[in-house]
Amino acid sequence: MTSPVRTIDSDMSVTEAARILWDERIGALVVEGDDDIAGIVTESDIVRGVCAGHDAERLRVRELMTEAVITIDHDQAVRNASARMQDNNIKKLPVVDDGTLVGIVTTTDIAESLAPTFEDVLAAFAE
Repeated sequence: MTSPVRTIDSDMSVTEAARILWDERIGALVVEGDDDIAGIVTESDIVRGVCAGHDAERLRVRELMTEAVITIDHDQAVRNASARMQDNNIKKLPVVDDGTLVGIVTTTDIAESLAPTFEDVLAAFAE
């Protein structure tokens, strides 16, 4: 998982959110609520909003974000995170500890955790 998670306010313009995604080379931003996660906005959400003809400077993140955010507890296994993502057809999964956001796991994170490292490959050939 990636930690800390990049969070934003729901009143931010979609243009500003897109700039953060681009500059930080990430695919999603978690939208902060009063005491919890208010939503999540992804690259796909932003593209969908702009392609629908909305003015990205006037459009606010709250108008595009997904409010019913699927999360997973920090102590769950990678296979559980993968299953939750597959079951819910999502690619980004916020990680929580007692309701507090502590990280985010992505399909890329899961793929990288399953792939052998270069050192592992070299060690296998050395045997």
